[in-house]
Amino acid sequence: MRPNSLSNSAATTSAVAVVIQPPPSIEEMENSGFDLEIHGSACGDSDEEGVAPPRSVGEVVDGNEGQDGGHILELEKKLLEQVVYSEEEAYMLYCDYATAMGFNVRRGKQYYFMGTKRVRSKTYCCSKEGVKDDKADTSGVCYKKPETRTGCRAMVSFVCDDSGQWKVSRFLKEHNHEMAPAYAKPSVKSGQAILAANVYGSGGALESLSEHDRIRELSLQLAIARNRAETSEKLAATYKRQLHMIVGHIEDHNQSLSKKIQKALNNVEQVESENRKKL
Repeated sequence: MRPNSLSNSAATTSAVAVVIQPPPSIEEMENSGFDLEIHGSACGDSDEEGVAPPRSVGEVVDGNEGQDGGHILELEKKLLEQVVYSEEEAYMLYCDYATAMGFNVRRGKQYYFMGTKRVRSKTYCCSKEGVKDDKADTSGVCYKKPETRTGCRAMVSFVCDDSGQWKVSRFLKEHNHEMAPAYAKPSVKSGQAILAANVYGSGGALESLSEHDRIRELSLQLAIARNRAETSEKLAATYKRQLHMIVGHIEDHNQSLSKKIQKALNNVEQVESENRKKL
């Protein structure tokens, strides 16, 4: 049962944005390699909730009060400043922050590099983002699932550059609902432990998993390693192409310069020959 205070004392705050980089316009995204939703299936959207597990609802957590205040500020700074090299690591960064604050994470929209299946940007939002669709109930079932969405706008967007580095491009930190209290420590889901061990190399987490979960963890680790290897190969191929282009430009310049020098020498010889004839 959820506390009755949830429906009576939801804290409402105005959304405050911490913008690291201004979000690109549609025209800029079209010109810079984004595939948008209006162009087909290049934009993905998911309601899947993240690894930050549900917590009992209580008083609003103030990130500047109590023993966890410094830890929350540290996680927020890490979220905004740390560079990661995979979508999973970006996901875990926000989930760590969400767990400390006391809210769930839902995977949001994603965009791809033009003409590829490689993710260009990814958005993660609060699980209370959006509102429930008010559809007519034709099933005849009297019980209705309690409303959990409040239209919360808290979110973070990551952008991946050509070198495979993921950085925060937009961050909205304020929520319009109550948060779980700092003392309500959640139970860790197996998937969270697996992903945390996968990303951060936590040996303790691995030891606590079952044999089946260890196999899943190793599979995830292999997938991330392959993703990094593919990114490194693509980056190496890009550098190789750029190097070949530079060498080609140098060779073309040398050939052009040689032709000009030869033409100048021919002109000098012609002038000297004409002068000898006059003498």
